[in-house]
Amino acid sequence: MYTNSNVIIIGGHTQALSLARILGRENIPIYLVYDRYLNLTRFSRYTTRFLKAPKGTTSYLLDETKEKMLVDFLMNLSEDLNDSIILPTNDAVVYALSKYRDILSKKFIVSVAPINTLLYAYNKERSLKICKKVGIPIPKTIFSQEIDEVNFNTLKYPVSIKGIVGHRFCKTVGKKAILAKNENELKEEINFVGTKISINEAMIQEVISMKTNDVYSFGSYSKDGNVIGFWIGHKLREHPGVFGTGNAVKSKYASKVEDYSRKFLKEIKYSGISEMEFIYDRRDDDFKFIEMNARPWLQIGLADRCGVNLPLLLYKDVIGEKIQPINGFKENVVWLNFWPDIFMALEGILSGNLSFDEYLSTLKSEKEFCVIAKDDILPFVVETLILPYLWKVR
Repeated sequence: MYTNSNVIIIGGHTQALSLARILGRENIPIYLVYDRYLNLTRFSRYTTRFLKAPKGTTSYLLDETKEKMLVDFLMNLSEDLNDSIILPTNDAVVYALSKYRDILSKKFIVSVAPINTLLYAYNKERSLKICKKVGIPIPKTIFSQEIDEVNFNTLKYPVSIKGIVGHRFCKTVGKKAILAKNENELKEEINFVGTKISINEAMIQEVISMKTNDVYSFGSYSKDGNVIGFWIGHKLREHPGVFGTGNAVKSKYASKVEDYSRKFLKEIKYSGISEMEFIYDRRDDDFKFIEMNARPWLQIGLADRCGVNLPLLLYKDVIGEKIQPINGFKENVVWLNFWPDIFMALEGILSGNLSFDEYLSTLKSEKEFCVIAKDDILPFVVETLILPYLWKVR
């Protein structure tokens, strides 16, 4: 058990809930910072105290004013929280904490990378340049400065329009990515995106696969670019059906995913928890880099279930405990986000894209649930009661 320092988790949804449980089970005090009273993590038995942040300061899109409000709120927390470890759960807050890292470090242990390192994950154009430098395969990509020179008629469709800064594109445009199946659709969607954000913030990328189970994730804790512990999984089902978030994920080793991820993290000398996403390309039997998230990700509880406790590695490391590398993880364990997965599975069965036997097979596997936990049942009860609200705000 570890009681040397408190942990402040910023964010109230399921990533925060997983972190609170993983660390709370080690008797580590958990303080939750969020700008909404109604959130799942607040109802966890492992949340020591809820601290209401100013409205809009923990959302998925922060302007400079909101960033400063969040920093001021944290710096004005009581002195008994000095030297707490801060763990953010969304990209906008990660960016804000990294931007003001020097100020916050006077009071807290800030578990985000310095801004110069963070930008290699935060900005996809920079990410792809690193991939090219170290030999990691990437999808064919067209950035805004090249769009005028491209003959759309020569592109291989479908393609996607994505944001160079993913969370900003998602919250401004309303989607993680936009699919274009032909030249006319692409031109229409580019015009639409241009009404929401500057086209300079977008890129066009080939769609390598439309199959959910071709998407792989590498989650890890690394120090100065050296991976201390890692886990790999691939999606089984997602919401929405294309460019979505995994509702059902299975632990599965892939040697190239490990190799490419280690190369990237080593090159940028990254320290902290992160997730890297790849997609399998059947054309050349290889994996292409999609993105890096410089923070805990949604299925981090599955890594813990598979024997890789990344939050505890981070915690022990930053308080000065000796940590041992974790090489390997348990495979074929399934993670389920219960309610969203039921809805998506039902849709898939009715449309003929998912067989009932295939759905049952995931239920028969060894499982880790996103919200359901025998030792902490109240968050699932609350989730069930407020499903319409969560559907709206998420």
